[in-house]
This record gives sequence, C-alpha cells and structure tokens, in this order.
Amino acid sequence: MVAALVLMCLLGTSLAAMAAPVAVRFVEGSAQTFLTLRSPTCQEIALGEFQQVPKGHTVQNQLVFRFKDGSVHDERAVFSQRDVFRLEQYHLQQHGPVFPVTIDASLRNDGNYTVKSCKKDKQEAVDEGHLDLPPDV
Repeated sequence: MVAALVLMCLLGTSLAAMAAPVAVRFVEGSAQTFLTLRSPTCQEIALGEFQQVPKGHTVQNQLVFRFKDGSVHDERAVFSQRDVFRLEQYHLQQHGPVFPVTIDASLRNDGNYTVKSCKKDKQEAVDEGHLDLPPDV
C-alpha cells in the first residue's frame, strides 16, 4: 500500500480528482533541454537533462538528474498521442547517497505497478499491485 501512495505522489495524481482528457490537437515533437538543480542557498547539486522523442503514435519523455555525489534520478514516461494524451508507461529509478531509499518503480497503463525499494544495508522489498487509474492520467 505504501508503494501505491508513493506512485500516486510521484505521478501527481489523485484518485478523487478527475479532469477531462487532453485532446491531441498537434502531435508532440522532439525536445531537449539541460537543467541545473540547486539547493535553497543556490549551490549546484545536480545537473539534469530532459529529452522528448516522438515514436509513432507515442511520445517518450526522460528526465535524468546526476548529482555531484554520484546519485541518479532517472524518470521516464511514455504517452500515447492518439486522439487524447494517455499515460502508457512510467518508470522511476533513484539510487545513490542522496536518496535514503533506492527505488525502482514502474506503472503500466493497465494500472499494474511494481515498486522495488531498498534501504541502506537492508534487504530489497518488492511491492506489486493494481491501481484503478482515471483515464486522464
């Protein structure tokens, strides 16, 4: 259950709130940008890259932050661009010293998820289940 809550927080969605599906008026194209993640005191703590690549009727997004201590935040999402935007796949990996828990989480458009987590010096925990996702995720 904790993993389900983590996934919902990561996706920024709420099962209680529903919005209208977003119609595809124009197909998304390629994009790439470079990012800097800073602390509240403006110290650079990570460099990032965002890439968006269209493939057929989908668009693939990837956001990667590489921290100065070697930690990595790698987030990927695939969206359908057929008529309305719809989440097809989501995958998050976080590992390294900056993260107290190593996470490998994935969610498919059918609502099935898997979250593998491991606290430092602990055995890996695996949580699998199903979320009833609204069509506008």
